[in-house]
Order: sequence, then structure tokens, then C-alpha cells
Amino acid sequence: MKVLVTEELSAAGLALLREHFQVEEKLGLKPEELKEALRDSTAVIVRSKTQLKGTMLDGTALKVIGRAGVGYDNIDLEAASRNG
Repeated sequence: MKVLVTEELSAAGLALLREHFQVEEKLGLKPEELKEALRDSTAVIVRSKTQLKGTMLDGTALKVIGRAGVGYDNIDLEAASRNG
């Protein structure tokens, strides 16, 4: 499983993820770069800066969106549901 991490996480958290998954850390992506990176990722972990909105999720392999923090106003729940 490929996990895309788009914002800084603790080294300990990343180490735990890497024990079980292929982790790709890509910070500070522009929207078009993020959409491309999501295309073959099974999971994505975001914080508050990454905006997963509109058609950003269309055509991706995503099964899981993880939000490290409180709230989900930066995640388009309708688009996520539409894309499974």
C-alpha cells in the first residue's frame, strides 16, 4: 500500500508507517502536483494546509484519507464519497 504524506508529521509517526507501508513524503505540492501524486496512492495523510477539494480526488486509487489533526474542512467529503 502506498501512503502519500503531504505535510510534516513526526519522525516517530513516519517510522511507524514505514514499518508497514510504502511511504512517499511530498511536502508543499501545488494543486496540479498533488492531483498527480494522488493518482497512484492508496492512502493520503494530510493536515490543515492540504486542500482535497472538487475534482482533485477523481481518478485516484485512494481508499483512505487520514487527517492528522482536528476537523475536515479541507476535505471535500462529497467528492471523497463519490470516488469511493
